[in-house]
Amino acid sequence: YPLYQCAKNSSAIYKTRIFPPNIAKLVLRLRALVREKYEDRVVNVDKMFNVGVCNFYTENRHSVSAHRDDERWLEHNQLDKHGKPYASIIASLTIYVDNPKADSIRQFEVKNDSDGSWEKFLLEDNSVILFSNHEHRMKPLSKKNTCSNRINITFRTITDGILGLTGYSNFYRYMSIPY
Repeated sequence: YPLYQCAKNSSAIYKTRIFPPNIAKLVLRLRALVREKYEDRVVNVDKMFNVGVCNFYTENRHSVSAHRDDERWLEHNQLDKHGKPYASIIASLTIYVDNPKADSIRQFEVKNDSDGSWEKFLLEDNSVILFSNHEHRMKPLSKKNTCSNRINITFRTITDGILGLTGYSNFYRYMSIPY
């Protein structure tokens, strides 16, 4: 996660709060988008995206290594071809603080499980990417590229009960560091 990759003075503040009204409206729009894109291959859409994780990318070298978001506390709301839940849908929102120059637009890559190739998506201002437990990454920008500060909010669905509370505390542990 970007805070851990930054050698400069970094700080993080972790607070649990209810989504503000505008973010709550965004979550409703994201749910509608999931219904539209996934149609009958999704369940429990009305409970989706109960956690938002926000990262602020301020340097070209900030990146996300290849990984899958397949933790057991994420609710499986995407259905396989047999109609059984197998993956958790995630929505990723990108916002640039300033107008980004063309060479500062980040690329998000998702691995094709069938052939092992990486599909590239431009993380344009105000763009949303929906994905599930596919392996994904974001490489750092070259030092020659212009750096544009980017805010990324990923919306996830934590399962109910003690398992969900475990997952919630795990986000706290991994997404924050002391001053």
